[in-house]
Amino acid sequence: MSYIIYGGLFDPVHLGHIVIAREAYRKINPKKIIWIPSAAPPHRKVDGIPARQRKKMLEHLFRDIGEYEVSSVELDKEHSGYTSETIKIFSRRYPQEKIYLLIGIDEAINFKKWKNWEYILKKVSLIIGKRDNINGSIPDEVKSGAVILDNPLVDISSSWLRERLKEGKSVEKYLPDNLDEYIKERGLYI
Repeated sequence: MSYIIYGGLFDPVHLGHIVIAREAYRKINPKKIIWIPSAAPPHRKVDGIPARQRKKMLEHLFRDIGEYEVSSVELDKEHSGYTSETIKIFSRRYPQEKIYLLIGIDEAINFKKWKNWEYILKKVSLIIGKRDNINGSIPDEVKSGAVILDNPLVDISSSWLRERLKEGKSVEKYLPDNLDEYIKERGLYI
């Protein structure tokens, strides 16, 4: 059996994230996809809603989907925010299981800039989802052994959605399963 780890800000989670996750699930058929909302990534500024609210949003969205699990592992104050630390935790938790790390092609292109990227590649297999309007090539060391998804391209970004939400514009066709109602009810992204 295997697990797919899918980390990110998910601020908010949108159909682009869902499409990649579903395609990875179809391709690998793991026991679960573990969604891991990041607190504050060491490499970029976070300007959306707090991580605990994003975790609750994911839990609400996936409450009836048995193949998805939401983990708070990166929200613990002892966690550095680096993926290598997350990989170490899940390698200990599931020592007999194959672990995959699901990332977008934009992250794959820059993967050699990640802290402890070589360690990550030794511990997990990468699954790389395509994204629209991304230029560059995946380094050979990163591409080797990776599963490259043939997912449909969904041209959406969380930052674009946050802007639309702040402006009071409709976003329901870009979000999964009535997530727009959840966001409105709680006054998120206003």
